[in-house]
Formats: sequence, C-alpha cells, structure tokens
Amino acid sequence: MNNKFDTICFDVDSTLVACEGLDWLAEQKGLGSEVKKITEQAMNGEVKMENSFVKKIDLIKPSKKELELLGEYYCSKLVERASDVVFNLKQAGLDIWLVTGSLQPAIFCLAERLQIPPNHVFSNEVYHNSYGDYQGIDQGSPLTKSSGKASCVQKIGKDKKIAFIGDSVTDLATKPVVSSFIGYGGVTVRSTVKENAEFFIKTRSMEPLLWLVLD
Repeated sequence: MNNKFDTICFDVDSTLVACEGLDWLAEQKGLGSEVKKITEQAMNGEVKMENSFVKKIDLIKPSKKELELLGEYYCSKLVERASDVVFNLKQAGLDIWLVTGSLQPAIFCLAERLQIPPNHVFSNEVYHNSYGDYQGIDQGSPLTKSSGKASCVQKIGKDKKIAFIGDSVTDLATKPVVSSFIGYGGVTVRSTVKENAEFFIKTRSMEPLLWLVLD
C-alpha cells in the first residue's frame, strides 16, 4: 500500500488519552493545588519551563506502584477509537511510536495495551529503589525540556515520512522535523496548536486521523 506516511508519532496525555497523567498523580496524593501553582509560576516566567516539569515530579515523588496505577488509568481513558486507529495504522504497514513526556512504567502499560513495542516509545525514566520508592527522574532526558520531542523524532530516521499528532506546544515543536504536524483538539483545544497545525482534528474520536494519513 502506498501511504502518505510510513511513520506516525503520537503524543499521549490529552491526545491518545483523555487526561493529564501528572495532574492525576498529584490529585491522588492531595497535591493538585501545589502542582497547579508550579504550572502558573512557569507560565508567568517565575520558574523556567525547563525546570517546572522536574520540580513537579520531585514534589509528587511517584512510587513504582503509583506509576503502575497511572498506566491502568491511561488504559481506561483512551480516547474514542484510539485503539482501532492504532490497529488499522499498523495493519496498513505504518510504524507507530509514542513520543511523550509521560513517565515509565506507566507509559509502557499503555504501549502494551496498544501492542506498541517498548523500543518504539520515547518517555521519561523514573528511578526507584528496591522498595519501589521514588529516587528521582532522568534529568538528562530530552523529554524534560520543551524542545525534547523534536530531538526524539529526529532519532527515528531522517528519511522517514513522519506525521506527528499532539495537542500541545511541545508537540508543535516537532513541526520543523516531520513531514506533517496534526493537531488534536478532542480533549483540549489550544489556540496556538490549532492555528499552526497543518491539519486539526476537532472531534473526540481519533478516527479522522485515518482519513488524513492513509491513501
């Protein structure tokens, strides 16, 4: 089959799943307002955007068990037709990748549900001790930075025809290095993404993606 693309990269939070994993973790531990405050500080320039993500993780200190529960929650919050769309894209011969700032092992649980192999996942690694207690995050990961997704996509291959689908400005940052950036507003519409995406999906259902990427 002669497709428009050979590789599809998905963001996860508010794209494949109808939730924000970090916010969910914070709420489970009674830290929702504190995490929201850090977000507001970053938006106001009081904290560097690059540092706010790690600051939130260090505040939440998610255990291995809590991240496994997040993985189960992700699977329960898949957006409409997401599983079917991923299945049909693979059936059409496309490579599927997850490129997300979300955390391991939660993201691997979702990848397993969608039958995406671990070596097709870019995500943030969290360190735990032998008891499963939080020990830190890999701060050398490009995905702790606002431009990190673009550098991850470039590792997939320069000669690939890649479409990236996501909802946020960190997803939009991949636009210069992919064949097409597709905005997704089925969970949250962000005006900057909508205005700068080559295509924009407004429906909750992920099904229109099939029409956009397959001949």
